[in-house]
Amino acid sequence: MRSSPRRSFKAYGALLRLLAVVAAAAVAGVVLLAGQAGGGFAMRISRLEPVQSPQPLSRDTGAVQRRDRKKELLALIRDKSTRGAELVAFAAELREDHLLEDLKEYRTVLHILIDRRQPKEALALWEELLEFGQIPNVKDYMLAMKAATKGLNWKAAMGILEDLRSNNVPEDEMTFMQAISAAKACKQWELAVHLLNSMPDVSISPNVFIYNGVLGACSRSRNWPAAEMVRKDMEHWGVVPDKTTYNTLISAASWAEDQGHIKALDLYAELKSKFPKQDIKSTTSIMAACSRWGRWELALDLFYEGKRDWMMPNHISYNAVISGCPPDAWQAVLALFDHMREPVKPDLYTLNQVVKACEVGGRWQEALKALAGMKEFTDSPPDETYDSIIRTCTKLQEEGVADDLRKEKDEKGEVKAWVLMAAAR
Repeated sequence: MRSSPRRSFKAYGALLRLLAVVAAAAVAGVVLLAGQAGGGFAMRISRLEPVQSPQPLSRDTGAVQRRDRKKELLALIRDKSTRGAELVAFAAELREDHLLEDLKEYRTVLHILIDRRQPKEALALWEELLEFGQIPNVKDYMLAMKAATKGLNWKAAMGILEDLRSNNVPEDEMTFMQAISAAKACKQWELAVHLLNSMPDVSISPNVFIYNGVLGACSRSRNWPAAEMVRKDMEHWGVVPDKTTYNTLISAASWAEDQGHIKALDLYAELKSKFPKQDIKSTTSIMAACSRWGRWELALDLFYEGKRDWMMPNHISYNAVISGCPPDAWQAVLALFDHMREPVKPDLYTLNQVVKACEVGGRWQEALKALAGMKEFTDSPPDETYDSIIRTCTKLQEEGVADDLRKEKDEKGEVKAWVLMAAAR
């Protein structure tokens, strides 16, 4: 039997009224709970606000955050107090997150990393620069080679040079100078000579600075025959030597296998004839050459002659003479040590030689003075230094001083062991 339309409409209306009552009761319950949570039971009737849909994030939000972080990192890197591991970490974040956008920014960070002795990170940044399509110029390549030089990485320097050539970037004298500097720093004299010989291939004539760099590589490699060959090449092409040329040749000659000091003295005489005005580098070079060949008396005469007439010696000059003094010349070493005055200060090498001389001469007071000077450089002077002074004091029956030194040495060893254990944890 079919129901009438009128009855159906009535049933439908009743159902709607029932649903409205249920919904009103639910709303009332929510308002009551809210009132109780607020600390009171009074019911408040408030207009229900429509729920706002969350706004979608702007497409530029990520880009803004990246720009802000880059700006922050660059400020931290430019801060002169940022050094060491912190500097490397900030630069690595720039590199790994690819935050740098143009060559100017890359150059800024590269300069700072090189100046603050972080060549490894500088080379990593250079690789990223190339990977992301930046087009460097010749100065940028030279900057990268400078990083390789500072890092004593001649292979990286040569790789950068080859990349420069493969990209048809014009070479000049400064390009070769930087590459030769890398060879010099790494004692690669053969590479330096090869670079010198390759310069005519690109129509560049080497100047005196280029030759001095190659001579420096020969000297650092202790190769006098190679240095002599380079000098003859200079003469052949009419390149006039300067003071640096002679100083470098003197240093190289001191490593000759036969009569090196004679060769060095001949070069020194030639230097003085062409450049009458003396300088400390030239005198230090010849003193070091004489010391290497055991002519310490001659080195000492040159030192005092220069000091009397014109020279203001530095600690390198003092060490050039002291290094050649044999054990029985302990008085000469102590006299030189006594002559050192402000602003010249002894370094660790000087002080170590003084302690050795004091042991030979039986001068425990001067040895203690040298030990005190060492403590300005390091909190933990070598055990050999303590042992030498202890032997000196024992020989002179200064047992109280010797005991104090033994105790200090043991305490130093305990502190060192504690630091190592803490670091291993």
